[in-house]
Amino acid sequence: MISSYTANLAAFLTIERMDSPISSAQDLLKSDIRYGAVATGSTVSFFRDSAAPLYRRMWSRMKDWDGVLVESNSAGLQKVLEAGGRFAFFMESLSIEYQTERNCRLTQVGTNLDTKSYGIAMAEGSRLRPLVSSAVIRLKEEGVIAALKRKWWREERGGGLCEAQDAAASVNMLTLQNLGGIFMVLGLGLLLGGAVLALELLAIRWKKARSSI
Repeated sequence: MISSYTANLAAFLTIERMDSPISSAQDLLKSDIRYGAVATGSTVSFFRDSAAPLYRRMWSRMKDWDGVLVESNSAGLQKVLEAGGRFAFFMESLSIEYQTERNCRLTQVGTNLDTKSYGIAMAEGSRLRPLVSSAVIRLKEEGVIAALKRKWWREERGGGLCEAQDAAASVNMLTLQNLGGIFMVLGLGLLLGGAVLALELLAIRWKKARSSI
């Protein structure tokens, strides 16, 4: 049982897709991979104005490197594709999700560095503000916003391409069904052992019966 389980587990792990060596901002800082963002965007402002020592160090490197602060997200993504894994680009998580749904050579690594929500800008003191806020909250509670995001991120304009490819190339989880053969062999072994034991008991009784005659 142990040998068969070990063999199945080894085979499963062998064909499992290799994880990325970079899984966090700390890993990126320790590596020799360069990284950047849009030179005039909110992402750069996050690093520049952050009080966290980690992000301050990352910003110190970004401003000293040449060519890592680009003019647009498109330029940054193109730089990522051309660098062959030697450049990482910081951008808004929703934009990353939109791009990785359509370009399977791109992937998001790690969790979000910061979380902020989008809002609708209105004039200060506008009487429409509470009405618009209530409408947005209601749309969110009813799932309308989530449905719209699913439609335009994963269904329209090429969305969902990479998810379909990952599903086709993915490896099934190691479940009880994958180990069914092991238990079948165990069951047959138990049946065979029980049959041999029954024959031995019959043979012993037969010998005792003959010796008592």
